Amino acid sequence: MSVGQTTKIVLAVVALAVMVAVGGVYYFLSSVPSSYPIPVANVTVSVAPGVPYRQLTTGSWNDRWPSFSPDAKHIAYVSDKGGSSALYVMDPSGLHAFQASDGNEMIAHLSWSPNSTQIAYWVLNGQYSEIRVFRLSSNSTISLPGSGPSAVRTTPSWSPDGSLIAFFARSGDPQLVVYNLKAGTSAVVADVSGSYLTATWASSDRIIYSTYAGGYEELLWLSLGTGSGGTVLGSGANYMTPVVGPNGTISYYSDLNPGQNSDYLQGYGGNNVWLSNGDGSNATFQYVLAHETEGSSLIVQVPFVPGKVDVTYQPAWSPDGTRIVYTAYSTEMGYAMYVWDVKSWSTASIGPTGPGVNAVEPSWSPNGASIAFSSNLGGFYHIWVVNSNGAAGSTAGVGGY
Repeated sequence: MSVGQTTKIVLAVVALAVMVAVGGVYYFLSSVPSSYPIPVANVTVSVAPGVPYRQLTTGSWNDRWPSFSPDAKHIAYVSDKGGSSALYVMDPSGLHAFQASDGNEMIAHLSWSPNSTQIAYWVLNGQYSEIRVFRLSSNSTISLPGSGPSAVRTTPSWSPDGSLIAFFARSGDPQLVVYNLKAGTSAVVADVSGSYLTATWASSDRIIYSTYAGGYEELLWLSLGTGSGGTVLGSGANYMTPVVGPNGTISYYSDLNPGQNSDYLQGYGGNNVWLSNGDGSNATFQYVLAHETEGSSLIVQVPFVPGKVDVTYQPAWSPDGTRIVYTAYSTEMGYAMYVWDVKSWSTASIGPTGPGVNAVEPSWSPNGASIAFSSNLGGFYHIWVVNSNGAAGSTAGVGGY
């Protein structure tokens, strides 16, 4: 490529993105290729006043994996306060915490039932892993049949009516299992493979899940009623960690090259956050390509390490289906959280950032005003909350739950 060609690409990239700092929150505003159906970017942004984030738990131990209950009455999380990992439940204010499981285990990937009465989670006890369900009403726990001897580490997914739980188990190769809570039975519905196994319910009958096939991570669909299924997105790129939003739109990570400024994108590589309809049509992506760093002519992709989002954590839809929160890593900002507004096409970095400071495992409050997350700001991981517009989360003031 000639110098002239390189200059044209850089100038095109600069024209595509603008970084605006409002109240200490960085907003990355961008346009996208006209070949993808997306709304017009809104360049007007504002942030409610307040400190950037608020801490809910403290102590010389680690608290991780916060998860808001759908009724906003509780936050479930994992803590090693007693010397080993255990499930805890507290008020959204951080008060009245109680231990809901025994220790001496590794716990992660918490998931509330739609009626806020049960918590499904992944457990590793020695060499044995499984999916368990804690019931708040009876203060009791059950282990799901079919989840051993080695449940794949992923978030268990509740059906919309709360009657079924989808998760991954191993019996040789991984399998997609659906557990019926009323009947107390489980059934293997699909054989799967891959590194980013995730299942999400598109309806009470339809599951979209990830698997490895044909040399790529693909997204497939399955109808429980008919047993039929097919490919949502696959071949030519990797499609990972699908999550269906309230309006049926899928959010996922992909390293698909969109073709626009392909030389620039190929030079950086990595994953981006994508959207599509439930059948894989109308795919579009977060086309936040670049900004010029302060005091430098260096052009870098947003967020800083271009496109390299952390596929360990799924993107998560806001309850109204208008925004997506996800995590990404960079040497400048560490593991940080980003909220992408799919209506205005703007992206905000929220929560603590900086080298060695990690803000991960975000969970939306039921009204979408706040996001709970874990961060090691201060040395130990603890539970924090931030308003989804960047201001401090509060139970009696700005935001609420």
